[in-house]
Order: sequence, then C-alpha cells, then structure tokens
Amino acid sequence: MVSTVVNWIGIPRFWLTLGAVLMVAAMGLTYHNDQTLADQTLATKINLPGAVPIQDFDRTTDTNLLGELVVLAEADIDQSVLRQFGAGESQDRYLLLPLYPVSDGSRARAEDFVNPSASPFLHRPVARASASAEKAPIAVLVYDMTETRLRPRDEDALGLSVVGRGFSGNLVVVSGVAFSGALWADGTSRGDVEMAAREAYNLGAEGTVPLIAPYLSLRSSAGGTDMSEARNMLASAGLVAALFGLSLLARGLSKRPLAARKSARQASNQTQSRSSAAFFDPLLPQDEIHKAENDARKSSELSFEKISRRITPVFSRLRSRR
Repeated sequence: MVSTVVNWIGIPRFWLTLGAVLMVAAMGLTYHNDQTLADQTLATKINLPGAVPIQDFDRTTDTNLLGELVVLAEADIDQSVLRQFGAGESQDRYLLLPLYPVSDGSRARAEDFVNPSASPFLHRPVARASASAEKAPIAVLVYDMTETRLRPRDEDALGLSVVGRGFSGNLVVVSGVAFSGALWADGTSRGDVEMAAREAYNLGAEGTVPLIAPYLSLRSSAGGTDMSEARNMLASAGLVAALFGLSLLARGLSKRPLAARKSARQASNQTQSRSSAAFFDPLLPQDEIHKAENDARKSSELSFEKISRRITPVFSRLRSRR
C-alpha cells in the first residue's frame, strides 16, 4: 500500500489531475460567492414578505425572490433541545425549537399584527378548555450552535419578536429562510436534522417537516456564507499541485536514461560506417602494393618454368622421329 502511494507521488499525471480537480472546486466556490453577492445586492432592493400564520404559509406565494419568509407561530423556549452531529473536529451542534400553529387564544392578536389597518384590536379571552390546543409542532427552527458555547434562554437572543401570548407558548414573529443543511458533503445534512427533530418531538414519518433557519437579527444571514477563504485555499493548493506535476514532467523529459542515449549514438555511428563503406574502399600503402606485384611476378615465372619443363621433352621426341 505504501509503495503504491509512493509510486503515485512520483507520477506527473497524478499531480496534474489533482491540480485540475482542486481548481475546478475553487471555481465552484467562486460561483457560490458570486451568487452570494447577487443575493445580498437583491436583498437591498426588495423587502421581506408579509407575515402570515404558520398554518397558512404557502412557500410559492409567501416567500420573496430570495426565499425569505416571515411567519407568526407559537413557541416555548423550554421545549428547545440541543443535538450534536458527527464526532471530533467535524462535530456540529444545532438547537431545535418547535413551532406550533397560532391557537385560538392568540389568533386575534395575530390578525391585528398581519393587518393593523383593519378594525381596532379587541382581545377577547378564550377559555383554554374550549380551545383546540395543538399537541404536535408543524415546523422546527434550526440554530447553528457549533461556535456558541452557551445556550440562549431568551427570545431576543434567538431572533424572535414576542407579540402576544398563546396556548402553546408565546406568539412570536419569525423571519428567515428554509434550512438547507451543510455545503460540504461530510457536513450535517438537512435529512440528519429532520430525523433528529422527528425523534425529539415524536413526529410521524409521513410528510416533510419544515425546517427554518431564522435570522438572529434582521437579515443577518441574507445571501448565504462567504466562502472566499476556502476558495483561495483550494486555488492555491491546485496551483501548487499543477506546478509540481509540470516540474516532474520536465525533469523526466530532460533526464533520459544514459544507456539509451549511448545505444542510440552507437547505432547511429554503425549506420554511418556501413553507409560510407559501401561507397569508399580503403587505399593500400605503397609497400604492400610493391610486395603484391613481386609476388605476382614470381608466381608467373614459376608457372612458366613448370610449363616449359613439361613441354621440352615432348618437342625433343617429335624431332627425333623426323
């Protein structure tokens, strides 16, 4: 395993690929920051939507272009629970606060808040026994407490504006956006928080539990989270990895094996010698030329003497017969 990792570290293609992946991730965070800036600019040009009772809330008609919402609901801080997700340094902590519908005891006050230009507010007490009290919440507020050590115990610290009193808690005005979970894949997801809310408040498995991330102050979180630091870190790491891969590639091209270069040079020299030998014969020295001529002369004289010795008796016999 270790040897495989070491081999991969020395391959230029590994570093070039890693650099490309990190640069693409940095480009994704750049797009996220551009969207954040656009949302913040848009928040300065549009207002928050009008407040509606949470049981009458419709996401398609009661949110603005940024997905912001303002609802009236009943909440009791004593029912809030703190849940931890993950372990070690990546552990997240979220505070969950249930929201109940506007009850009969606070409906008149809610209507007066929604439409203050209507008839003057006349609060008529409703007996709790005759009211239809809600037993289960219909939405949950989600607060990120990862960086907060103390648990808030008052409505102002949680961004809640108290406007009255209901049967399931105080009548509060909540402004915020839908909770979407962590941006990173290894962070706490929306599904994890929803499952924790179902377990904490005995909610059934059917349907979807609306999760709301409230503003602790007016539009304190509008536009999302700034990811400039993470983007710069990824871009720097990607650039370093790409440059390191290019340096390994250049080093491999400039330092080829010495044996291969020698064999190529020897093959080139042999080819040149064979091609030159086909056109030019080497010249013999003068001594060797004279020696070769004397040897040829002697060999011819010896052969002539041998022939004459054999022919002479033949001629002599022919003369005697005559």
